[in-house]
Amino acid sequence: MKRIAFIDDYMVSEVYREPDTYELCKWMAEYSRTIAAAGYKVDIFTIKAYTGLPEVVRYAPQVQLIILPRTLDPASITGGRRPDPIDDFTDKMLRFIVKNQWVYDLNHVYSSSLTLVASRLKQMMQLPYLFNLDESFLTSVEKKNISFLVRDANHLIATSQQQKKDLIQFYKADPEKISLLSPDHSWKDAARKLLSIYDRVENRRQMERTAGFRPFAEAIPAIKTYPLKKEKAIAGNRRSYRYFVTRIAYFLGLISRAI
Repeated sequence: MKRIAFIDDYMVSEVYREPDTYELCKWMAEYSRTIAAAGYKVDIFTIKAYTGLPEVVRYAPQVQLIILPRTLDPASITGGRRPDPIDDFTDKMLRFIVKNQWVYDLNHVYSSSLTLVASRLKQMMQLPYLFNLDESFLTSVEKKNISFLVRDANHLIATSQQQKKDLIQFYKADPEKISLLSPDHSWKDAARKLLSIYDRVENRRQMERTAGFRPFAEAIPAIKTYPLKKEKAIAGNRRSYRYFVTRIAYFLGLISRAI
């Protein structure tokens, strides 16, 4: 059975039925149930300061909610600095995957603000990802980050023809990497379209395998000694964090290709 990771920062609200985010969460929940019914195992990763819930919540058949603990107290961090949110989420999600020795086929990001988390996981684990562009993505995200993510992501999901046109015209996006998913679609219709998009991403991945590419996550499914100490990961020393982990992942990737 294929396994997909969703990254979203609203899903816990669906458990609590918070009125301000209930509609978005209901939409997300319907997606995950429909996709699970099509044969996927679905793990939805979110990060919260405190929820009162266990780390893993069984949300529906074949759907789990993974609630990662957010680091908020600077006094508990070496150096006394609050961690960068992207670094914090990446570190917690990577540690969880390594601890449970789970292998994913795809990473799907619903929150544009967390797309860099999926990008870093792709760099470390060669895990393909796609993400939904919200209506404000092209105006609220720095231009240099948009250019990078458009190149780096395996697939993009635009909300309008104009957004798709802008991605192609201003950011030189590959039209084959962009799908249109209108907010007017019903949840189930949108989920069915997502399944066809997942198949496209998987087919492209199969072509890469045929060409001699071997995913890091499959070559080394269990990294039992993740070398990054927690204190360093959340101390705010971003350069050493990214450089150290990237170098380790790079050399292990070379080994996996030689096997």
